[in-house]
Amino acid sequence: MTARSQGEARSGLLEWVDQRLNAILVKDVRAWLRSKKFLIVFFIAMVLIQVITFVSTVIPRSDSGSTLFMILTSGLAFFLVGVLPFLMHDRFTDELSSGSTELALISCMTPGMLVRGKIMSGLAASLLFFAAAGPSLTIAYMLGGVDLIMLFYTIGLLLFSSVISMVMAILMVSITGKRKLKFLGLLPIGAGLAM
Repeated sequence: MTARSQGEARSGLLEWVDQRLNAILVKDVRAWLRSKKFLIVFFIAMVLIQVITFVSTVIPRSDSGSTLFMILTSGLAFFLVGVLPFLMHDRFTDELSSGSTELALISCMTPGMLVRGKIMSGLAASLLFFAAAGPSLTIAYMLGGVDLIMLFYTIGLLLFSSVISMVMAILMVSITGKRKLKFLGLLPIGAGLAM
């Protein structure tokens, strides 16, 4: 395949994705991946995951698998239930104050599509964190002390809690409107610490 045909295939794929998926989902996922705040948080989480996994595998203990699993899920809970909804709250507040969501509201898009797109983009960001933590969770399972059912249950619980926290962040922004009450965005971080 030549470089030109590869470029045409890539642009054709992107055009197909843009037409088939929720427009807010596509816009927000692109915004997540361009956001310096999100990328910094993501890379901090990745470094912490790798360091914790390395330390847990180097120091042999009888319960190193369950300890690694507990530390990883606690860290993921903080990032997914606290930090990610905070970033979503911050971004949505900025969008409302700048008026960029008004363009979406005057289009043929329903408010439900707007909210679903926001939640799906947050879920896509959550899955990116799980993709980063996946190898470490597998190592925790292989080290022993972690039941496979418990592993899937915890992942499901973390995703569910993350979505609930994102819905709460969207709800807080919707209630406050264009006023920049950014301190309300700290509430999900408190929920993430509690989780």
